[in-house]
Amino acid sequence: MTIRIALIGNRSNFKTTYGQTYVATSNVAQKRFGARVETFFKNPSQALGDLNYRAEQIRALQEFSPGVVFSDPESIPRNGPCNDLEEEIADTVGKKIERIKLPDTGDISLKNHFYRFCLNHNIPAPNTVLLEDIPLRSLTHAAVTNLLQRHRKSPLLYKWTYSSGGKEVFLVSNEGQLTQLFRDYDLNTFIAQERIPVGPIAFSMRVVTFGREIIGGILLFNPGHLFCSNAKQGGIAFDLAPPQEKEGRLLSDKQYEIFIRNSKLGRAFAQANVLPFDRRIPPLAVKYAQLIGEHPARSLLRGTDFIFDEAGAIYALETNTHPGPPSSGMWLDLIGESFNPETGVSQQEQESQIAAELIAEACLRFAA
Repeated sequence: MTIRIALIGNRSNFKTTYGQTYVATSNVAQKRFGARVETFFKNPSQALGDLNYRAEQIRALQEFSPGVVFSDPESIPRNGPCNDLEEEIADTVGKKIERIKLPDTGDISLKNHFYRFCLNHNIPAPNTVLLEDIPLRSLTHAAVTNLLQRHRKSPLLYKWTYSSGGKEVFLVSNEGQLTQLFRDYDLNTFIAQERIPVGPIAFSMRVVTFGREIIGGILLFNPGHLFCSNAKQGGIAFDLAPPQEKEGRLLSDKQYEIFIRNSKLGRAFAQANVLPFDRRIPPLAVKYAQLIGEHPARSLLRGTDFIFDEAGAIYALETNTHPGPPSSGMWLDLIGESFNPETGVSQQEQESQIAAELIAEACLRFAA
């Protein structure tokens, strides 16, 4: 089977990190898998005023019948007449486009929509309250803890709906702390969430998907942080094998040293149902990541984060579109490697190439 990849817009104008990665992905797919790659709407702005050009490009796209469609995340603006163009392209190719019109349920990369999605699809998630649903005059920490059926002095996590990278996440235990948040933020854009007890060390799991296809996973630990294991906040990563790999991942020398030095890691591995010396993404994480990954959103590529309580129960935390852009370290973590400056290649270039190869392999499975 020959995979067909369509690029929307002039590939030389793909300026964002992921836009450039998608061009590299199409090149890898072309060289390694014999993919056919065609470019459409080389001048997207022309399609706004030239209806003949627009119809011609839509017709050509239909005839090409691509398995995957990529565009630069910023090449088609998200407002005005361009929305109609994006919707028409999305309708033409179905769910195969990297930037698809949003479903009625909203973008699940936003935390409020994500928790509604989990609730509607029986995906376990921490008990959550959307502060937008509480009248402002009634918004107190005691009221929120009551809605979550927690003790009024229980610490809760307040998260900004649009946050990423472990930022804008606050541990609040009393009215004074919540009042301070009121001064700095619009709390209608926040969710409040019970804090799941994960034991003596903060840890989480990320599963990276392209549609339903699992690209890989990482288990993140942060011995120095109370509740955040995000890599940007100092997390330590252990790579996990995706289900299509026959063998689990072994510990590298560096990972072995970290594992031996910290006795708490063994307990966390057990909670996550992961064997340290034969590391694989556990079945429930695969199942829920695929359910979340196949749901239409702004991106087919996403990273879904999970935590595990002290009894080993899994909870979905959030999903991020275009997760861990190259240079963040995530793509190196996925294959269990570290950046080596002696190669003469920048970390962004190295990770972009890793991402291109992994995404190209996922595209082949996705379009099958």
